[in-house]
Amino acid sequence: MPSPPVITVIAGSVPTQQSKQLDCRDACGRLAMTGALDGHLNCNWKSKAGSHIVCNIAKTDNKDSLWKRIGYVPQSSVSKFTYPILDMVLLGRASHLALYEMPKAHDYEIAMNALERMGIAHMYKKSCAQISGGEYQLVLIARALAAEPELLILDEPESHLDFRNQILVLGTLEKVVRDDKLSCIINTHYPEHAIRLGDTSLMLGKGLPYMFGKASDIITADNLSKYFNVQVKMVPVTWEDRTYCSIIPLRLNSEMDNM
Repeated sequence: MPSPPVITVIAGSVPTQQSKQLDCRDACGRLAMTGALDGHLNCNWKSKAGSHIVCNIAKTDNKDSLWKRIGYVPQSSVSKFTYPILDMVLLGRASHLALYEMPKAHDYEIAMNALERMGIAHMYKKSCAQISGGEYQLVLIARALAAEPELLILDEPESHLDFRNQILVLGTLEKVVRDDKLSCIINTHYPEHAIRLGDTSLMLGKGLPYMFGKASDIITADNLSKYFNVQVKMVPVTWEDRTYCSIIPLRLNSEMDNM
């Protein structure tokens, strides 16, 4: 059985803000892409059969059906909530509960299992406001997994994290995708992470045609220079039978013009 796809979305020179009222056809940034996929934006993208492009759910279907099949991990640096970690993860079960229905033992079991998968089950009583940014990111991933989704969408899951916590989150995502056989769409600012995590990449740029294909074919020095307006050097590094790619930004293309 083939592995499910992991698609990484990276964007070069795009607007820093996108309105949620924007129609998907008029927006080119990663935020708009994520909003379109998870149902936050008005999206007119359909397959030839007329269905929504995500999970084959028709546009007329109830959004509750969509959220039972999609897990979403938003951008976040630190928690603004003081909920206990277990309660935060239990929110991922909301799409499986009726209005005013309380979580049952089965829901608690699923939430605790998600925390165990993230390696933070021992912290379940802690307040979300008392943990690090990396730990909180793992809580948000656990919350998304508690929904038992078919598709996981993550918006810059490694942003605002230090070196160690970036590796922690990336490694956890790789394990989750492999073990759960989840399809996954990841927005990222980091081309190295897109190559590491993604089978397929979508590259976006304002005023430029999108590029979509095998990650190693899309994320090249020439394409990064064109879409990010930066000269880069890509250096392969092999460690423990696996090759990673380090991407070093050298200078802006405009500096080349002035030389």
